[in-house]
Amino acid sequence: MNLKKYKISEFSKLMGVSLKTLKHYEKLKILIPEVDEENNYRYYNFYHGGRMLRSKCFTNLGFTVKETSHIINDKGIDEIIDCLQRQEAINAKELLLLRLRQERIEEIKQRYMLFRDKANTWMIADRKAYYFIKHVQNGAFIEDEKTWNRVDDLIKCQPHITEIFYYPHKSMTENFIAMGIYAETAEKLKIDVSKPMLYLKEEKCFLYIYSDYNEEEEYILSLLNRILKIMENEGFELSGDIVVEGGFDQYPNGKRVFQKLIWIPINS
Repeated sequence: MNLKKYKISEFSKLMGVSLKTLKHYEKLKILIPEVDEENNYRYYNFYHGGRMLRSKCFTNLGFTVKETSHIINDKGIDEIIDCLQRQEAINAKELLLLRLRQERIEEIKQRYMLFRDKANTWMIADRKAYYFIKHVQNGAFIEDEKTWNRVDDLIKCQPHITEIFYYPHKSMTENFIAMGIYAETAEKLKIDVSKPMLYLKEEKCFLYIYSDYNEEEEYILSLLNRILKIMENEGFELSGDIVVEGGFDQYPNGKRVFQKLIWIPINS
């Protein structure tokens, strides 16, 4: 068959790729054009188009161009199947991360809607189970290697971690700043939740949605005491450790608005 030849500029336009891409593909031996020795022109034909389409199939599946070159030049059928299975696992993990990211966007959006619509009111709500690590105590970082290794692991899990203040209900004068992550998310991400990570079970809570300008350094403790009185007046009794969920402050006109979700466990 006498195949029509196309110059590199023509082939580039027909295939919707740049000249730079074609030269890179030639370097990796994905496309090997016919070269006119007299003028050094490169010519492509229909079969090069087929190779281009096949290579684009693999790169769009998530393989690098270099990996694609090995697949279409060197590998037999069993090796190709192995490559596809490995990429399938990689793509499945990326899908999981994307789905979790979408869920996290919705969670954070719902938080901000609470601050917009329910600021400085309370409701009864179920707080999800948390894994968390206490990494700051009374204003100082906890300098323990295990703690910081786990903190490092959690930081890599953004956007899924939340800053929380943790108040053991038996000692309200003691407080920790902690990094928390929902237990269900931690399990899906397969992160290490062994000690010094702590587990906080799902609980029914008196939830206070706090949003206000405040510049007092010790405002949280005084706020907690005030909210506990409101709770008691409503007939509820504290039954567990208090979690104050933060990280939602606003800065309209450069002035800080403190926004916290205060989760106080109560008896069912």
